[in-house]
Amino acid sequence: MAVLLVVVYHARIGPLTAGYVGVDIFFVISGFLITKLVSSQLEQSQFRFSEFYLPTCKASIAGGTVERQL
Repeated sequence: MAVLLVVVYHARIGPLTAGYVGVDIFFVISGFLITKLVSSQLEQSQFRFSEFYLPTCKASIAGGTVERQL
């Protein structure tokens, strides 16, 4: 849905030209899911900062590498 709103914004179709709403929706949903994950791991005393951010760092590095090759 968020991606669709951004596409509609850039296409300037109809009254739905608020593409930033899609970005806001994305951040709200991802923030909710991340908070839910972290809080459940904290309740079970299983949260580790390194295990939480390491996959994100790996994905960012991999994405940057692929982007430079394009």
